Amino acid sequence: MFSVRPRALIMGVAAALMMTSVWSGGPAQAETTAPPLMITEIAPDNTGSDEYEYFEIHNTTDAAINLAEQKYSFAYTYADSDDRSQDKQLTVDDANLTLSPGETIIMWLSYTAKNLDSFARTDADFRTNWSMSNTARIVRITGQAGMANKGERGIRVLKDGQTESWSYYPAGSVGANKVAEFAVSDTQSMTLLASQATATPGTVRDEQFVRTSQPDPGDQSGQPDPDDPTSAQDAPDTAAPLMITELVPDTDNVSGSDGYEFIEIANTTDQPIDFSNYTLSYLYPDSKSSALWPSTPDNVVIQPGKTLVFWIRNGNNNDLGAADFNKQWGTSLTMGQDLVEIYSGGMANGGARGMQIQTNTGTVINRAYYNMNGKEVEYNKGFHFCVNTDDLTTQGRIGTHPASPGTLMAAQLPRPLVALAADTQEPALTDATPSTVRADQPLTFDFTITDNTSVKTVTLNMKSSADQDSRAINLTHDSEDVTHFTFEVPAADMTGKRWFDYTLTYTDGTFTKTTAPVRVAIQGAATDPLRINHADNDWVSGTTDLIAATDAPSSITMTIDGTNVQTEASLEGEPVFAFEATQTDTFFRNGVLAPNGDILTIFDEGTYSEIKTISTPVPLVYMDGQAVTASIYAGTKAKPGIDENENNDDFDVRALRLILPDGRTLTPRGYSDATQWLRMGDSTGKHDFFDATFDIPDDAFTGARHAWDTTTAIDGTHTITAQATVDGTQHNVTRVLRVDNTAPVIETHIDEGALLQGDITVNPTATDSGIGLDSLSATLDGKDITLPLTTSSTSLPAGNHELTVIAVDKLGNSATVTTHFTTPVEDPTVATFTPGDGARVEAGDVVLSAHVDDEAGDQVTAKFYEGERVDNSTIRTASGTVNDAAQAERESARPLTSDEIEQLAQDDDVVKQVTSDDAFPYELFEIPVSDSDAGSTVRVHWSGQAERNAQVSMRVRAADGSWDEVDRHITGPGTDSASTRAASAADGAYEKFDLDALVKTDTYAHDGVITVLIQHSDGWAGKNLTTRESTVTPAHADDEARSTYDFTLAWESDTQYYNERDDYYPHQLAIHQYLLDQRANMNIQYLFHTGDIIDDFDQQHQWDRANPAYRTLDEAGFPYGVLAGNHDVGHLANDYSEYSKNFGEARFAANPWYGGSYEDNRGHFDLFSAGGIDFIAVYQGWGPGEAEIEWMNQVLAAHPDRIAIIDLHEFMLTTGGLGPIPQRILDEVVATNPNVRMVMSGHYHDAFTRTDSFDDDGDGVAERTVTSMLFDYQALPEGGQGYLRLLHFDNDGQRMMVRTYSPSLQRYNSDDQGLLGGSDNPYEYQHFDVSYAQLGITPTQRVLSTDTFSADVLSTRLIGTAEGVATPGTASATWKDVPVGTHSWYVVVSDVNGGEVISPVLTFTAVPVGEPTEPGTQPTEPGTDQNRGHGQSAQPGASPNVSAGGRHLSATGADGGLLAAVSVIGMAGAVMVATRRRRHTH
Repeated sequence: MFSVRPRALIMGVAAALMMTSVWSGGPAQAETTAPPLMITEIAPDNTGSDEYEYFEIHNTTDAAINLAEQKYSFAYTYADSDDRSQDKQLTVDDANLTLSPGETIIMWLSYTAKNLDSFARTDADFRTNWSMSNTARIVRITGQAGMANKGERGIRVLKDGQTESWSYYPAGSVGANKVAEFAVSDTQSMTLLASQATATPGTVRDEQFVRTSQPDPGDQSGQPDPDDPTSAQDAPDTAAPLMITELVPDTDNVSGSDGYEFIEIANTTDQPIDFSNYTLSYLYPDSKSSALWPSTPDNVVIQPGKTLVFWIRNGNNNDLGAADFNKQWGTSLTMGQDLVEIYSGGMANGGARGMQIQTNTGTVINRAYYNMNGKEVEYNKGFHFCVNTDDLTTQGRIGTHPASPGTLMAAQLPRPLVALAADTQEPALTDATPSTVRADQPLTFDFTITDNTSVKTVTLNMKSSADQDSRAINLTHDSEDVTHFTFEVPAADMTGKRWFDYTLTYTDGTFTKTTAPVRVAIQGAATDPLRINHADNDWVSGTTDLIAATDAPSSITMTIDGTNVQTEASLEGEPVFAFEATQTDTFFRNGVLAPNGDILTIFDEGTYSEIKTISTPVPLVYMDGQAVTASIYAGTKAKPGIDENENNDDFDVRALRLILPDGRTLTPRGYSDATQWLRMGDSTGKHDFFDATFDIPDDAFTGARHAWDTTTAIDGTHTITAQATVDGTQHNVTRVLRVDNTAPVIETHIDEGALLQGDITVNPTATDSGIGLDSLSATLDGKDITLPLTTSSTSLPAGNHELTVIAVDKLGNSATVTTHFTTPVEDPTVATFTPGDGARVEAGDVVLSAHVDDEAGDQVTAKFYEGERVDNSTIRTASGTVNDAAQAERESARPLTSDEIEQLAQDDDVVKQVTSDDAFPYELFEIPVSDSDAGSTVRVHWSGQAERNAQVSMRVRAADGSWDEVDRHITGPGTDSASTRAASAADGAYEKFDLDALVKTDTYAHDGVITVLIQHSDGWAGKNLTTRESTVTPAHADDEARSTYDFTLAWESDTQYYNERDDYYPHQLAIHQYLLDQRANMNIQYLFHTGDIIDDFDQQHQWDRANPAYRTLDEAGFPYGVLAGNHDVGHLANDYSEYSKNFGEARFAANPWYGGSYEDNRGHFDLFSAGGIDFIAVYQGWGPGEAEIEWMNQVLAAHPDRIAIIDLHEFMLTTGGLGPIPQRILDEVVATNPNVRMVMSGHYHDAFTRTDSFDDDGDGVAERTVTSMLFDYQALPEGGQGYLRLLHFDNDGQRMMVRTYSPSLQRYNSDDQGLLGGSDNPYEYQHFDVSYAQLGITPTQRVLSTDTFSADVLSTRLIGTAEGVATPGTASATWKDVPVGTHSWYVVVSDVNGGEVISPVLTFTAVPVGEPTEPGTQPTEPGTDQNRGHGQSAQPGASPNVSAGGRHLSATGADGGLLAAVSVIGMAGAVMVATRRRRHTH
């Protein structure tokens, strides 16, 4: 919780201000007079939209003031001086306004702008916004569309058109709902009394009418003498050799600007100092940046103990001379000796600033600051500085005193002066510049210079082969090594260069050295008199440019295979457009565009304070005669270009240039100063785009170009010849080029229409007669495969298959070949058993036989084994519901009743049914096994029903008590679509299906029992903590009534600033504490987090803040999911290491709702259910690519029965648009998975909602709507003010109610202008409902019904084998010496291609010889029961790439490699099962 203590109101102010003098407002003890009408408070910045800006005026006199009669008016001013050149006159709404004595009135600045209308607000709104408790009058004033939030503005009081006073608020003095307060001053500029103060419209304080001098922390004098406060002080005994002694930022104006600003420095040593080795730098402490301020002249020698004064020339005072300066200050300085000039805009009056003396190499000598504690500048006064003995590089402050250029105070200089020792050692140079460099690489000049003092100036003189004159470059040392100097020529500027010559001049102030000239050769530079832009044996295809060129325009002819071809004048190659960029923000797609809109390059990496060279070749096709244009565009997150509804990046560019193929560099029209920064972006005064148009000189067209259409030539070698006369000599150049327009030839090695059996190897090959093969890829039945693919006819579904192969050569020529083949039904069949089930046969040798067949006509092998049918009377059962589908503990099993035994043996009735609205039903069976069954396999069969869109799995208890999944079925959606193989039950509400498994006794028999679980659903179904009927106490008066919804899901996002800063951290804690406190009241079942948990991924202290906040959820068992935003992984670095350490899989794997992880929680999915709705939340972290999209699709395909919510950090832009990666996710994930119903994202500060519709069944009608929501409030004060989303689900009203709430502020919705909707519904994106129909939600009761259950023991005791049995035919074996009694057997039939079927277990009775025999009964033909599903394709729990911490296994049902099919074979009084299987059992 946060609160602001209200400032105490001053009672009786009016009476206290009643003074007799017109200028004597304020209390009687006032130390200075006040103007009659005074601006006491300015509020330019409101929380949210600036609809309530105001300034406060106060009548300081004991008489009424009528504005009109006494000719008072107001102006909005840009200057903290009497300069009115930019003032905006304001108009008072009440022309006859009269202020009573001592009265304070609020002047409400009213205007209209985009999404803002002050006039639509009432006085009552104003008072509510500012929490006004007084009755002060509010008067509207107009004439200015808002006051600047960043400061450097003010309000001027005019009387009879002349300035009487003004109140000026500097940078940093105001903020959102924070104001600047003013007090009386002894000048026309009122004193800034308080910055960032709490607003008190209509109320003034005594302190505002008392002029008090603020103590100067740098003041070392303690003396009141205004002439020289240091006169009584001791002089320092040391100092920096050069130091700043005085700064004067605000002086009398000349043509509207300060005319006489100056900087004074002093030589503190006993030796003359040549200032040519030094320069000044203007400092911006807040941004930690600076700007060089060179002087003219720059080579003045400062004598020992003397000063040098720098006069600021800002343009308006350029016509003044030294005499004017001396007259202003009463001095006698001489221009060029002790007075020099700096051409600059001048020093700021408001805002923290500083000045620095540094060597030309960048070493700091001395610096001084001002305005570090708010505005301290005084008119025509100077900041005087002294030696700070604790840090000689940073000056101390004496105070603010009358300006005195050229004159020092007594204690400013050390006494005696600092003695400089004689320098007898020359600096030493090591040159590590390479002697050669590649033409496509940057050239780095690399020097190390050591000296016993310091190197003060290092000048690189450089000239390239394209330059007429050399270029002098001042080098500064590295930030970490003052002896190391480098300068880089960017790769773009290497274009066309053949060499660089350079010398280096360096000095320590005593010794100056210059190196001999050195040449750096450029490798790969073209130097032949005549040249062609291709090398011998180059491969070409399509239309390719042939360019022959010389160093100067010449008559060039060209032939192809001896035939002359037409050419046109051309540049020798593509020119390169380059510029320097800074302040770009990561992920904004800024770009360079051609005139037709083609994108030449995208630059989307954040440069921030760094300066980076951006370059791109410009294809010759974009040449327009002798001009070429390249346009720099500020981009949105989606594209480079203007979008009125999106935010474009703001950044700076300079040094725009075009480097020609001959190495020359051109500047664009209208841009000649390469140091001039162009401000790019969509902010006021910036360029959305800048067209850089270059005029190419005639002598640059040294080439002859022919666009050769090679498709008209035959593949093979062709001879290109160019001829030209250069300097009187004829030159010929020949190149042999190879044309290849022919695609590769593909061989699939599979005949069209072939029938393939057994092992199958898909290994197509391709050959290319030209340049060579680049890639070979293939799809099988529409899905990508990895070549070579080894499979078999038993692994592939029986039927038709399509193999498509694509081959591409290195020139892009491609070929596609499609081949079709078929695979047969490989599994054999078995029927007509002898003896039949229940037969009576004579004891002794018993012949066992079965009719076998194979659709492919393969010979088969039949192996006959002993078996046993488990008596259902020995099976124990249990049933119930659980909240955790993987829960180990279940109800204790009990014996089956006689009715259950009878019903389980017949597939004609429901034996047991378990239902639940808020939990997961299950059935459990315990199958007894004996020691004699060791090494055997138990075949388990279950048949039953479940509601539509449900998943039911068969699981077996493992040794550790957990459950291993062995089969799974997903019920259909309840339609008649061909994809639903199982018919619906009579009323269509349920679907019948079978679950089957082969279970190894050695693995799963524990204490003589195999425990089989039939489990409805996966994941977690939280208990209802309250219901609609519960009585709860709301946390807020505007909470939705508990009776209006069933459960709640919560959502937080972009919490990075909470966990970055201690002062914002309470918001993070408040969100989680609120969720825990309201968990029961609101029945909160789950929390989403869509990324940016912390701000800087490599700052462990931020993770250390976040971890305890989320640990409170962990310890409470509160279900939640997180993903990594760009801040969590270092933006473009995509470094997930720290995220994994803190929020990796290990943190979540034990949670019952945690479905599985992708790459240590880079992605994951949660399975949770509430209110009869099964959800899957699929999370994918920052920077998803091909593999991540494939994983998402696998997970979604495995859970088609659930309402899928995709959680991403970046998806929707602030106006609903999509960037490139989100668009791909929409197209490849959202569109392709019919269960996706919602997408949630953050990243962009806004609240927005969009919908997309999809036609999933291809009937031309969109039947699915996906709702995407953006929620990110990080740009609000304090990192978001603690807002979160509440999603209330109302099953009765069939709607999801979306609400936005801040526990910190205890309020719903934000009034931030960027978050508001239209005027008719301003909270449309923060407070809205979505219907269940739109979300595709139908709450459903879970139903699990058991029809039949049986188990057979398949022993490994072999009776006999029949090999090489022709099909169709009969396989038989003799069971030797069968004793009298009951015996069971089964047969396993397999073919040579791996197909296999296991018969039912049949039982016969051996009777003594001579007793009557019976043939027994035969099961009906397999598959005759068509009202049954056999397992719709289902991957239980996790996709193949998912690590699920042991909670969910990989696919093991009918499509998982175990069971090909299970046939229910009806017999009298029993259910018998024949199983077709592959090679694996459990």
